Amino acid sequence: LTGGNPEWSGYRLSTAARSANGTVALRAATETGQTIQLVWEAPAGTLRLEQDGQTLLSQPLPPKAADAWRQLSLFGRDHTWFGFADGQCCLRLDSDRPASLTGRFALGVTAGEAYFDDVAVCPVAKLLPETDRAMGEEGSPVAWGGLGQHGIERYTVYAMPWLARASASEQQAVELVLPTYRDAVLRYDASPGLRIPGSAEAATLALPEAPQRWLAVEAPAWHDYVFPDRLTEWTPSGGNWIPLSRWSCDPEWHWVGTETNARSALWYDHELTPPYAVNAVLSLGARDYFGEEYTRGRDLNLQVAGDGSDLDRGFSVRAMNARDRGVELWRDGQLVAQAKGVGMPSGHTLHHNWYEVAAWVEADRIRVRFEGVTVIDQKLEKPAERGRLAVWTERNSIRVARITVAGGR
Repeated sequence: LTGGNPEWSGYRLSTAARSANGTVALRAATETGQTIQLVWEAPAGTLRLEQDGQTLLSQPLPPKAADAWRQLSLFGRDHTWFGFADGQCCLRLDSDRPASLTGRFALGVTAGEAYFDDVAVCPVAKLLPETDRAMGEEGSPVAWGGLGQHGIERYTVYAMPWLARASASEQQAVELVLPTYRDAVLRYDASPGLRIPGSAEAATLALPEAPQRWLAVEAPAWHDYVFPDRLTEWTPSGGNWIPLSRWSCDPEWHWVGTETNARSALWYDHELTPPYAVNAVLSLGARDYFGEEYTRGRDLNLQVAGDGSDLDRGFSVRAMNARDRGVELWRDGQLVAQAKGVGMPSGHTLHHNWYEVAAWVEADRIRVRFEGVTVIDQKLEKPAERGRLAVWTERNSIRVARITVAGGR
């Protein structure tokens, strides 16, 4: 499969790929006329960089299920070649010649069987430092283009101000939804941007003038996901997580989600070390065959410091019904804190709203937030360990619009 233009130069090539027994190659020419390619050998679980058929560098990849998709990226910058898999730099090789892709590219399967999707080309000059992503792409500090763009969500959960909202307490100011942890920049309209010092608290920023056209937070520690494409940095467990219609009465509207009679989780592939935070925008699917869950909201849940498989390991944040259990924090299967009187509502209208569930994790403290308000602030006797995060539910139908992860990587 070939694409691109002969005039192209200085670009990043990426694709989602799936294979259980194949060997996949991303191939292009260099400025010096050689052929460079990134090769994923699925049976061996390795990623390697080759030039003119000679292996320059090879690295094993973390294991994933045979039917899982991977996001592969190849590009050069200055005198260095990069090979990324699922948002992580796996291969980096310095060269004595300029490192740049030029001309047309090719995607190939040299053995076995493989599938491609979501092929994307981007100028290297637009990539953020230390990443293979440009602003607006999935996994960048701000992702644009989630499912349901033709609905009201384009003005709400997918709007540019979603992660930097108008302040409720100060005039002409914005409040960040998450801590930045590292120095960041708020960019808007044609301004040079405002520097945001790194902090474990969410910043409030006064603006010289109100933004008129656009704004975005360029935070190196943020990774934003709106799930428009194949799942490549997230692994389902206990059920399928696929685009599903949200309402049984109107099948037009789809978001990634699951419908399960047991426990089902969507695990983040990257391990996180405190401090970090996650903000998830979730909703219920209108499915009356789940009984009382059709009109009684519950179980829009997060897992932090988990092991990637067992939902009774680590910390569970459970957003239950406000009329009974409220919002709960569990550790290793034991309830440690509860906020009653807050949580999911009851009634048919709950299917028309999106709900924010968030956790801010420090080594000795966890803050649980629901709808932008801290409802649990728990000191920890035993420190939170490095681990995985997940969105999950139990005997339920849920949808995911957006998940933003800050820090930890």
